Amino acid sequence: MRHRSYRVCNGRTLALIALVVLVARTQRVFASPTDERRFWTPTVVAVDDGVGSKIRRMGNDVEKSKSFVFENTVAESLTRDGVVAVRVRGLNEAKTQSAKLFMDCARVTDNVAVEEYDDGSRRVTLATTTKQRGSGFGEPTSKACKKFEVTTKMLRAKVSVAEQAITDVFQSKFSDLSEFANGVLMQGENGETYKTFSEVLKDCEHLEHFHGYTISPQQKLKNSKVRTIEEHTDQGLLIAFVPAIIVDAVTGRRDKFSSTGDFYMTLPGHRKVLLHFDTLPDDVVIFMLGQAIEQQITPKLANGLELHAVPHAMDMPNLKSNQFRFWYGRMFLPPENALDESHGLSFGTVRANIIEDFARGLKTSVGCGRKLLSVAGSGSCASNQIWCWMRCMNHSAPASNPLTCRTGHSVQCLSQRLEVWTDADSHGDYNPGCTDETNETKPVTDPPTIPARAASCTDGNAWETFLNHSEYENSLELLQDKLYLLWTVQNGKLKARVAFNGKIGWFALGIKNLGGKHNGMNGANIVMGVHDPHPMGHDSNFGSPYVGKSSAKQYKIHDHSSAFRHWNDTADVASPFVSSTTFNSCFSCMRFETASIRGEALNLTSGINELIWAAHDGTYLKGYHEVQGFDRRDARGHLTLDLTRNYGRVTCGFSRGWAAASQTCAFSAASTPSAIVSISIAVIAILVM
Repeated sequence: MRHRSYRVCNGRTLALIALVVLVARTQRVFASPTDERRFWTPTVVAVDDGVGSKIRRMGNDVEKSKSFVFENTVAESLTRDGVVAVRVRGLNEAKTQSAKLFMDCARVTDNVAVEEYDDGSRRVTLATTTKQRGSGFGEPTSKACKKFEVTTKMLRAKVSVAEQAITDVFQSKFSDLSEFANGVLMQGENGETYKTFSEVLKDCEHLEHFHGYTISPQQKLKNSKVRTIEEHTDQGLLIAFVPAIIVDAVTGRRDKFSSTGDFYMTLPGHRKVLLHFDTLPDDVVIFMLGQAIEQQITPKLANGLELHAVPHAMDMPNLKSNQFRFWYGRMFLPPENALDESHGLSFGTVRANIIEDFARGLKTSVGCGRKLLSVAGSGSCASNQIWCWMRCMNHSAPASNPLTCRTGHSVQCLSQRLEVWTDADSHGDYNPGCTDETNETKPVTDPPTIPARAASCTDGNAWETFLNHSEYENSLELLQDKLYLLWTVQNGKLKARVAFNGKIGWFALGIKNLGGKHNGMNGANIVMGVHDPHPMGHDSNFGSPYVGKSSAKQYKIHDHSSAFRHWNDTADVASPFVSSTTFNSCFSCMRFETASIRGEALNLTSGINELIWAAHDGTYLKGYHEVQGFDRRDARGHLTLDLTRNYGRVTCGFSRGWAAASQTCAFSAASTPSAIVSISIAVIAILVM
């Protein structure tokens, strides 16, 4: 964003405009606005065919059946796509009438925000925050704005009908919580609890925006390769918006034949699509999941259920000089007293700091969920703390005994590669340390990638030969043609092999810690194969902390802290355990034989084993779980095995791994269909930072 200018008349409007910043994320991911994407239309449901009908005629079994179909369809769409469109009768007329009067009010009121973008677009915004659906803007100061407020009540009421339907679906379909949640969906800063979605949404704050975008034909031509609003993820729980329309600023008439621009979305599974407005009915409200759902709610859902935020971007269309693009949206912000449990700050505190910094003229950085927190305390850390990765971190438990650095060095927020972090840096693992570097002399950069393997590695049957199926009775394809688990139970031990079709940084297999954080990751006992090829163990380009040499060892993941540096010293070499690794120029594998993992017995003669796995082939850092060519979420998972059964060879046959698969994986034709291995798609994020 190149420039912002604001006209503000009172403190309340100042607060609203500052909150508008919440939806102006700027995570650059697109090379240009001309990237190739396929058109996509979200699932459309009609509220009158579902919840609305049920409310009117509760005793009618047909209507109950319709409600069941409505709720299932919405739940499936939100889980699969993070998006659903709800059709509400009469909404199009309400939208058109509101758009007709928007500019008349925007021209005369001081309660408006004005923003200018790099492509030459200009946006004017009228905004309000409410807790009750459809409540007003306060006291409009002009006749034009009073008329606009009265007219928008119908539009907002129509959106509220769809909102109630979506709320009911959340309550019905996403109410089962994992053991880790202890029956609480969100926690308040004063001990309050939100146990259901209904309670959360009832107490959440609504940030409502009416936007009017303009751009001159000359500016559009000059900046045709500049994206208007770059890809960002909304910070709220979810956002509801009505598709934009083009309006004549003088007459107020709608132009049904002009393009409303391009709306880009990245759906779960890294599906990059272009929303196809032409195939949508005029009277829909589109609901899209925000980052608070993914960060605060998903980890607590039962059965490995995942809800993911949808990054999105927008390009302005070619407009005539007298036209503007009208858009209305409603963001659902978490309750102001609810805690972001990762940092112990309430969402209300975060928003208050945004408003305070905005009023003082400070730049507010709100790119992703953690970046939002950069305005909430960077200057308020205690004397024994440093602002590091969006929170105050202790560099010594007692303030009287701070971390002591030698002359010429100072305490800085460092990556595991000893680079100096700033608020502008992205995801990673950072902690306080001593250095004589600064962010200017040693900024955070991408770690070196693992060198590509030779083309000859894919010749002939090299991969099949390396897999060596004949040595094991069972094999399971975790990632198609990429990652395999092979095993046999013999002599009271599990003889297992994890094989990877390529060069890897690490892979892991372990026993799920039932009730542990991140759906059983924290506190889990695992076998982890690590490739540390560099002769200098602490070379900051490679996998610090160094494990000594490439090996497969038993570890216990920390009960609360996920980063490898918190538990790399838990390797257990005392219990009976035989292991070896092979890391060559083409393939990777680890082998082990054991009856337990770090003392925790495997169920070898009866019962099932709840297991977790993950892998990373991008770098030698023990950090992210990621496999090139797959979605990052596909690079870890949760599986249930009965080690007393003979499964044979199990392949999944899905091009994008388990996040694109169903809940079970079918046997190959040569296998017995009576024995099925269950693969649950869960939020098992081994080693996530």
